[in-house]
Amino acid sequence: MTIIKDSPSVVTGIRRLFWLNALLFFLFLFLLIFEFRSMEQMKSRMAENEKIERTLHRVDLDLVDAETGQRGYLLTGKSAYLMPYARGTDQAKTDLRRLRTLAKDDATIRRKVEGLIPLVALKFAELRQTIFLFNRGDRTQALKLVLSDQGKTLMDEIRRQTSWIGGEIEHRQRKDRAENRRLFEIVEILVGAGGGLSLLLVGILTSRTIRNILNPLSLLLSGIRTFGPDTLATRIPVVRTDEIGQIALAFNKMAELAQKTMGELKRSNKELDTFAYVASHDLKAPLRAIENLSGWIEEDLKKGAPTEETLQNLTLLRGRSARLERLLESLLDYSRVGRKAGAVEAVDTRSLVSDIGEYLALAPKFSLECSPEMPVVRSPRAPLEQVFRNLISNARSHHDRPTGKIVVGGRITEDGVAEFSVEDDGPGIPGQYHEKIFEMFQTLKPRDEVEGSGMGLAIVRKTVENIGGRISVVSDPEKSRGSRFLFTWPLNA
Repeated sequence: MTIIKDSPSVVTGIRRLFWLNALLFFLFLFLLIFEFRSMEQMKSRMAENEKIERTLHRVDLDLVDAETGQRGYLLTGKSAYLMPYARGTDQAKTDLRRLRTLAKDDATIRRKVEGLIPLVALKFAELRQTIFLFNRGDRTQALKLVLSDQGKTLMDEIRRQTSWIGGEIEHRQRKDRAENRRLFEIVEILVGAGGGLSLLLVGILTSRTIRNILNPLSLLLSGIRTFGPDTLATRIPVVRTDEIGQIALAFNKMAELAQKTMGELKRSNKELDTFAYVASHDLKAPLRAIENLSGWIEEDLKKGAPTEETLQNLTLLRGRSARLERLLESLLDYSRVGRKAGAVEAVDTRSLVSDIGEYLALAPKFSLECSPEMPVVRSPRAPLEQVFRNLISNARSHHDRPTGKIVVGGRITEDGVAEFSVEDDGPGIPGQYHEKIFEMFQTLKPRDEVEGSGMGLAIVRKTVENIGGRISVVSDPEKSRGSRFLFTWPLNA
């Protein structure tokens, strides 16, 4: 499988599209917020200017009300005319305070307002003076003051000041309205340009994404359609590294697993055929012996009391029964390999071998030596223990001398796996049997000489290969004594 072209992920393309649009969206959103804030500030400023205009107008009305009441009172002497005068006077004070508050942040308007307040105060003082003179009985002097130019001059100056402020406010309002229209036009342009650009980018990136999906997807579907029971070797060329490429990789892994499973199934069927053959021979042998021995014992018992030969036959009968039981137990152990290994744990192989030596009770006739560099592996303990126990027990059982030495070693290879060895100083194994000894029910000596089922090394090989290791034997009796079994085991099973 060759990756022809490194390509961006489909999800990556969609993410790029999303983030690019998000970037444009937030850019335009920022500009819109800025423009809207400017418009809000302008709207707020225009509202404040309108309040100033209305307050100025009310001050004018307050002066008119006060002056109307003053003149009506002076002409008629009726106190009812003093009510609009009093109301205008009080309201003018309130409106002037409000006007000062509204203009506090505008230096230009504030200066004009500060100049207007004393003029209004002088006007009201002039009005109070005429009423005071009238109430004192000096009507002629009060009318003379009214007819003088003092009041007119003050009103003219007040109107000039309010007119200037009103003109300034109107000028600003026109300017703000023009600016507001300009900002609104900018907002319309931003919205139109942003929407159009976003649609354009969506169209371009969507088109590219679709094009990048359809071609590899077609190739993927073509490969999948050709896959079947007779074409397990089919593999889909991985032309991209995006999600479709990952699907192709996943399919190829599935195909490899299916091919491997089919191979294991064939191997299992082969083992089943082998088992059927050896079972028909090895299991029938003790059954035939049991049948013959039981017949002989029956004949002896018919003749009278048991003889020495009868007792020997009984002993042989129990031995064949025990052998049959061992064969069945070994078959059960063999069938269990790989089914339930137990939890993964850190296994100190040096300590494990020491425990096995004590369990098998090798001493004092056999010595068991263990290399100090034995590695620690993370693995289910039971399968590894069974492999070591079978190899060590096999070395003792097939030794041709009453005493001997078994050496267990271990190391970590350059490939990053643990390699173990079990070596003995026994008679050795001829080369033609190096493969045969790993088959079921195979022994190099007659079973009457060596008690065993012939399944020990078959179980060892199946256990080792099931966990991903391999096993072999090194031995040449013609050159030197002894056999050395080597097997590998994953550091992290």
